[in-house]
Amino acid sequence: MLSLGKSLRSKFPILKRKIRGKRLVYLDNAATTQKPIEVIREIENYYMNTNANVHRGLYKLAEEATSQYESSRERVAKWFDSKPENLIFTRGTTESINLIAKSWGSKYISADDRVLAPLSEHHSNYVPWQMICEKKGAEFVSLPLLQNLKIDRDILEKNLAMGAKILAFSAQSNVLGNKENVKEICELAKKYGVITIVDGAQIAGHSRFSIKDSGCDFFAFSGHKMFGPMGIGGFVASDEILSSMPPWQGGGEMISDVKRDSWTAAQSPYKFEAGTPNVVGAIALSKAVDILDEVIESGLEDHVLNLSNYAYEKLKVFENVKFLSKEKPCGAISFWVESMHPHDLATILDQDGIAIRAGHHCAKPLHQHLNVQASVRLSLHAYNDFDDIDDFIESLKGAFSFLL
Repeated sequence: MLSLGKSLRSKFPILKRKIRGKRLVYLDNAATTQKPIEVIREIENYYMNTNANVHRGLYKLAEEATSQYESSRERVAKWFDSKPENLIFTRGTTESINLIAKSWGSKYISADDRVLAPLSEHHSNYVPWQMICEKKGAEFVSLPLLQNLKIDRDILEKNLAMGAKILAFSAQSNVLGNKENVKEICELAKKYGVITIVDGAQIAGHSRFSIKDSGCDFFAFSGHKMFGPMGIGGFVASDEILSSMPPWQGGGEMISDVKRDSWTAAQSPYKFEAGTPNVVGAIALSKAVDILDEVIESGLEDHVLNLSNYAYEKLKVFENVKFLSKEKPCGAISFWVESMHPHDLATILDQDGIAIRAGHHCAKPLHQHLNVQASVRLSLHAYNDFDDIDDFIESLKGAFSFLL
């Protein structure tokens, strides 16, 4: 019986590619996942049979496009245990958080307010808050971490008790792979009346996540990390919060009325979706969620954990390999090699068809905290298997013999 990874590979056409005559070993899933054939066909089918703008036309193609687009909103919202009117489609996590910062933040953050974010955050959940704090004269607080590089609850509570407007944090680190207890952190923030913004980019691609159960105020995600296409994602928030937020862009679809000297915004979600949306992206994302649901049911989380443990044990044999995380990682493993630049290592591995990420992974404050300029990250998903790890380790040995 084939293991999960090998049994799924036939669904992902790109994995049939040869890179310089070698089998493609794709280990950069924290950056983006590969796309199953069903998602690719969904995109092709839309442009071949349905292509039309949504919400505006009374002809059959437009009606079909609108129906598929809104059905996708319902499917994706259900996946996150939410209502369709609470799901705003955007280009992804980055645009979602920028929208929240520029809409909710511009209205509610004032001078002398405090915005909290752990120093381990992806830049997408860090820089937008720095920007709004600069604009408003508020204080941006970069929270230190525990030794295991998770959120320090004692320091967090002290900062919440001092007064804060927002706590922005990730459910799962794109660098370290570790997960936070979102529900407990959000409950703690609510105790002090602090709004929570959860970066769900990593966790959404590996786990079922109930926004209702988590208690977060905002949850942002990216479809391209969930087997979906690039350029589609979104965020979820409550009726009350969305109704209190002003639109962040003006134009078609986001209005209920326009007069010569005034305008009136539409209701959510449409008041945040000005212009032509990524219709085909939303439709393909719905198909991706169907597949992700099946893969999770087949044991995705255990599969990724087992692969992570296997890779960690193989890597720790090398004395010159130094891990960023102090704990066994899950899904993403970041490390550096003494006397070797990560970019050089990634370039050598690429000669063997091994695709890994090298750099600061959009988390420079974390790397600065660890006194590491850059690191190598391998990140795993459903179609990976033990042979991928074995090929990576063999290529790594070759790189060491060449560069050290």
